[in-house]
Amino acid sequence: KNFYEKEYGINLDELLIPLENLLTNLKLMINGNLTLSGLLLFGKKPERIRPQYIVRAVSFFGNELGDSNYLDSLVVPYMSSIKGQWVL
Repeated sequence: KNFYEKEYGINLDELLIPLENLLTNLKLMINGNLTLSGLLLFGKKPERIRPQYIVRAVSFFGNELGDSNYLDSLVVPYMSSIKGQWVL
C-alpha cells in the first residue's frame, strides 16, 4: 500500500479499491495468495517460504536487451522495505 501511494501519488483509500483487488490487477496476487513476484517484492521474509529463489541485480554494457554479456552481478539475499526505503 505504501509503495503504491509513494510510486503513483494516489491514496488508496480515495480509490475505494481493496488492496487484494489492486494486487490481483497488478498480477501480484492470485486467489488471495501472493504470486512469486509479489512474494519477492513485498514479502516480509520471502526466504522462509522460498529459500531456493534469489533476486539477482545485473549491470549490462550498453542498452541492448538481448545481450548475454554483463559487467557485474549481485545476488541480493534479503530485501526489505523499511519506512519506504529499500535495504539490501
